[in-house]
Amino acid sequence: MRSIKAKEVSKKRGLKFYVGIIICVFFIPILIVNISIIVNGIVAPDDVPNIFGTVPMVVLTDSMNTDREEIAAGDMIFTQKVDVGTVNEEDIILFKQGRSLVLHRIMEIDITDEGKQFITKGDANNTEDTKPVMEDEVIGIYRSRVPRIGHFILFMKTVPGMLLCIGVPLLIFVGYEFFQKNKESKQKEKEILELRKMLINSEKIETRRKEDEDKCKREKVNESC
Repeated sequence: MRSIKAKEVSKKRGLKFYVGIIICVFFIPILIVNISIIVNGIVAPDDVPNIFGTVPMVVLTDSMNTDREEIAAGDMIFTQKVDVGTVNEEDIILFKQGRSLVLHRIMEIDITDEGKQFITKGDANNTEDTKPVMEDEVIGIYRSRVPRIGHFILFMKTVPGMLLCIGVPLLIFVGYEFFQKNKESKQKEKEILELRKMLINSEKIETRRKEDEDKCKREKVNESC
């Protein structure tokens, strides 16, 4: 009996552990990224937020969405900060354009008295960008992407998204705890009822035993008479 109960407790703890792991794996990375971006924004407000040199960004347009790259609006992209001297033609770079960030391909590199200038163009665009990109405007070089997750990231920046990020794990945890406690409470009630039945049956057996003993005694007395 104790062995069975120990196994049940171990199973419950294991399930609770795995539920916690799933929640942590999904939400902790998002939390770390957000905290890192916030800290970087406070420490260096003029710089583009990055995580160990990697700049995560959400694509807002389809200017690079072609059969060649298929970088579509809503994708999450990752660019790596590099030495501008190592950037070549055909590389895809992330650069500043006024207050915006743009991800386009380098079509040509010009050497001027002011340094390198990069002529860029979106793969899906018909014409090159009107303004050359200067060296100090280059943020990094494109490395990889995660399709469509950017929609979720943008949603997480809204008030409903932040509430969802905090509320869903909390509700899952609270709901799971309530379910487990309710289940344990019913199990205890069941065990108490079974124990009461056992006690009642034990009392009945004991009563019958005494009755049988008394009967036996009376019969012996009658025989002796």
